[in-house]
Amino acid sequence: MQEITANEAAALERKDWEQAEKLQRIEEEFVTTHMVKWVPKFCRQVQDRAAFPFYGVIASLTENFLLSEAAMLGATRNSSPK
Repeated sequence: MQEITANEAAALERKDWEQAEKLQRIEEEFVTTHMVKWVPKFCRQVQDRAAFPFYGVIASLTENFLLSEAAMLGATRNSSPK
């Protein structure tokens, strides 16, 4: 994900709109077909089982970030398991 977004930012910087759009579609596909299918559930499990508050907070931040990213990319919360 980091590599995709870094390459997208570089494409935007050099005004390569076609490449930036291609990378955004790859990001969208990766988020919606892979990450939202398991990461939110995993993060909730970490929050429920964290022995130290730090890990629960990091898991919560990760879940919220991913869901906001998915919403921005047009994915729905229904894509993530309950």
